[in-house]
Amino acid sequence: VNSVRTSTSVKKSLTNKLHPFIAEKAEREIERQSPEFIQSLNIEQLVIKKINDLDINQLEAIILQTAEKELGYIALLGGIVGVIIGSIQAIFLL
Repeated sequence: VNSVRTSTSVKKSLTNKLHPFIAEKAEREIERQSPEFIQSLNIEQLVIKKINDLDINQLEAIILQTAEKELGYIALLGGIVGVIIGSIQAIFLL
């Protein structure tokens, strides 16, 4: 029974010491390999290919949807700025 307890405590001790060591080694290796991995993906070419593969109507819909959303934000911001400037002008004119 004591040998089982000793074995279990040794396992736990080794696991607690090895886990941070392995995690640190893995993290360093990932950091070292990341630039090469990202370059191998060639993201620029993937994006170009995906855009070129889109139907012109799909591409137009995506652009219009994005532009509509962004123009909505611009209009909202313009309204807010207009209210602020109008309020400041009203204060100075009173």
